[in-house]
Amino acid sequence: MSTEHQQLAARTNEEVTCFVTVGTTKFDALIETIATNQRVHQALKKLGITRVVLQIGNGAIEPVSASSGSTSDLLPMEFFRFSPSIEKHMVR
Repeated sequence: MSTEHQQLAARTNEEVTCFVTVGTTKFDALIETIATNQRVHQALKKLGITRVVLQIGNGAIEPVSASSGSTSDLLPMEFFRFSPSIEKHMVR
């Protein structure tokens, strides 16, 4: 994300989402890292990301969803296994 976009997001309180998708496969290590690693979340925050959405497919890892009111250093997060279309998630 460009510095210009970061500044715009900050001025407008725009929600900027990092969407991670694995399709129907299992990428448990990826999902676990994105869901739990504070360094990853710090890097995403520096890019202006304000929330994370994970499409976890058939994986065994089910991340704990964090709310925006959480005291955690992790970004607000939600996940789902499958969706008839991921387009709506990609647009956000």
